[in-house]
Amino acid sequence: MIPLHTTGIGLQGINLTKINFGYDVVVGNGIGAGDLEDNDNNKSITVSAHIKPYEGLRIGASYYHDVISKGVENHHGSHSESGGIDEAITQQIFGGSFAFFKKKIELLAEGTYVNNYSDSLQNKNTYGLYAHAGYRIKNKIIPFVRYDKVNYAKNDMWFKTANRQAFIGGIRYEFSYLAVIKAEYQLNDFETGDDNETVTIQFAIGF
Repeated sequence: MIPLHTTGIGLQGINLTKINFGYDVVVGNGIGAGDLEDNDNNKSITVSAHIKPYEGLRIGASYYHDVISKGVENHHGSHSESGGIDEAITQQIFGGSFAFFKKKIELLAEGTYVNNYSDSLQNKNTYGLYAHAGYRIKNKIIPFVRYDKVNYAKNDMWFKTANRQAFIGGIRYEFSYLAVIKAEYQLNDFETGDDNETVTIQFAIGF
């Protein structure tokens, strides 16, 4: 649902005032554009801000605006009979996030609301959210649970997939702050009835 990267120009501020206010403003090539050139004259705009009023707490909000050109592959990479989306879409994305980390407890939550407007279909609204909670039972061992949900608008020409929700439980072992191993179980509940279960083991290194 959320654009992963933008090629453009950005401004950033961090740790301003006593509440550690931070912001990012990016103007760049929009969805459907390449890294070297834009596919239309519209530019995407991203604005985000956050505060960290005390150690371990971060609260943030964001806004994204773009005009997706006619003919661009939709969100899942498929084409219509005409070769892409049938008309331009004005997309607005609103987001909010909350993170709380203390010695024993970790809490994460994020919500995203997407408004896609086209002349023929008018407004189509999609939302997604997740909530995560973990508790450190030992110095390096953290069991966790998470809930993840995406609800797509009906007949949206940009998002063409089924609503789903996921229930996740797992455990994470931290070798250090740069290396962890994680095992988790996930139950995916799809609106179409194509439910499935997965077990994942992941080793991650940060640098």
